[in-house]
Amino acid sequence: LPVDVSHTDVYFDFKSVRLRADAVRTLQETAAGMDRSSTWAVLVQGYADRQGPAEYNRTLALRRAETVKQFLVELGVPETSLRVATVGADGVLCEETTRECQQLNRRVHLEIRKMREAAAPAVRPVVTTQDTLETPQAR
Repeated sequence: LPVDVSHTDVYFDFKSVRLRADAVRTLQETAAGMDRSSTWAVLVQGYADRQGPAEYNRTLALRRAETVKQFLVELGVPETSLRVATVGADGVLCEETTRECQQLNRRVHLEIRKMREAAAPAVRPVVTTQDTLETPQAR
C-alpha cells in the first residue's frame, strides 16, 4: 500500500520531445528525493495540446513520456519502478487557445508513490525457563 504520493509536471515546447532546462532540474530533484532504500511506483503520463491530428498528439505524448522515463533511469531510478502511459490531447488542463494555456497541456505528469515495505512476519518470542538453561560444565 502506498504511504506517500506526490505529483509533479514537466513541460515541453511545441512539437518537441526534448527536455527543457527547467524539466531537467525538476527531474533531477525528483530522482534525488527518491531514496534507494524504499520501493517506488512512478506513473509517467504523457500529454499534448490539441493542435494537430489526434494520432500525432498521442504519439508525441508517448515519446515525451518515454523521454522522461529514460532520463529518470539515467538518474538511477529503477526501470522496474516506472510505468508509461499516454493520454495525448484527451487530458488537456486548459481549453483556451492562448499560448500560455496550450503550454500547460504540453507536459508529462509524474505520479510518484512511495510504497510501504512488506511487513516482517511476526516472530514468536522464545521463552527460557531455569529448567532449560544449560550451564557450562566445569573442567
